[in-house]
Amino acid sequence: MSEPAPDHLHVGRTFTGHHVEDDCPCPQEPCQLVTLADAHPDRTQHTGAKTIRQAHLASECPGGGDDT
Repeated sequence: MSEPAPDHLHVGRTFTGHHVEDDCPCPQEPCQLVTLADAHPDRTQHTGAKTIRQAHLASECPGGGDDT
């Protein structure tokens, strides 16, 4: 099975919640996480150099709430 494309993943920098994403200029998805392909080019919060601690496929997005 192949890896999902980065633009199909919603990612977050913390194990729960999305406070890092809330403080970042990157556009957020309905779940409040960020799609890597849409990460702000001048910021490093969502680059390959940072640890991603939560993720889900865009097709499986829970679509909101603070329990992502």
